[in-house]
Amino acid sequence: MARVVSHSAPGQAARSGSDLRGLAAEFLSGWLGLTLLVSTAALSFYLVQMSSVATAGYELQRLEAERDAWRARNEQLEYELAKRRSLAWVQAQGVERFGLIRPEKPAPVIQVTPQGSAEGGQATRAPGAALSTRGSRDQGLGAARPSPGDPSLLVEAMRTWLSFAGIR
Repeated sequence: MARVVSHSAPGQAARSGSDLRGLAAEFLSGWLGLTLLVSTAALSFYLVQMSSVATAGYELQRLEAERDAWRARNEQLEYELAKRRSLAWVQAQGVERFGLIRPEKPAPVIQVTPQGSAEGGQATRAPGAALSTRGSRDQGLGAARPSPGDPSLLVEAMRTWLSFAGIR
């Protein structure tokens, strides 16, 4: 093969067509390899991201199902609490567990008229309940201590209660 010599600028070597084609093929294969490497890395990164998103979605569904289960349990406990606070349940448990019975006659209400009362009003209370009167100075205090009142009223109330119960 004959070599073509061209006049070129000083410092530049003259290249033949086959050298240029080899250099272009080498350059092209380098860029192609680099492009393939970068695209493979990008695809791998994309797959890792999609996998983590899918995993997070499954985890979210699991946590939502767990939350719903806890809410259902909470509602069940609120229902049980309301049931146990009801008067009907307490009465049924008293009969069932403790053998209590409902009285045939209602409990008596004792009306006591305080002696020496200027107003002459009547106090109504259940047996065994303490008679309490609060002075006008104690009305502003929520936790004021009640005064004992007239002790003869208590004795009279006890006698009435004992006579009702049939005890002498």
